[in-house]
Amino acid sequence: MPHGFDNLDFFFGRHGVAFDDRCFTTVQLPTYDIARITTGQFVRHEGDLWRGSYSLSVARALDVASELQQNDMKPAARSVFDVYIDDGELVYAKSSCTEKDRDTRFFLHVRPTDISDLPEEHRQRGLENLDFNLWEHGGESDGACFAVVDLPEYRIASISTGQYTSNGRVWSEELKLE
Repeated sequence: MPHGFDNLDFFFGRHGVAFDDRCFTTVQLPTYDIARITTGQFVRHEGDLWRGSYSLSVARALDVASELQQNDMKPAARSVFDVYIDDGELVYAKSSCTEKDRDTRFFLHVRPTDISDLPEEHRQRGLENLDFNLWEHGGESDGACFAVVDLPEYRIASISTGQYTSNGRVWSEELKLE
């Protein structure tokens, strides 16, 4: 994958069927975790007829955040984003997302109860740095932003999270778990 994606292009005439004025086809997807699917049709030397992109991380984040809100779960922190802790996951949700919310990097620093649980390269700092961009763990749907991050499996003493720019932190929250 030199471009960071698998190209599964195909000709409909070889892989599809037309029935009742509709066209149908199936594509066998790879077995690894898929973050985004981009699909469409193009004509050589003419360009795209149509194109669509679907982020599976957005769908997962939207499902998890919706379930938490339906179950009236209270966030662990209310800030620019509401932050939930649920079943080994940290969930970020904001009902009205701006360009700044989408484009500003998140910081996520996890401090274990026992430093020896950290990977050796993180022990001197005493925390695991899991910084991310929204599109890596979620995205936007109907104007709302969501992200879901799997937390490490070791016992966690505290979590420091928020967003930052080159000018410093935009918002931050400290969550004590023990």
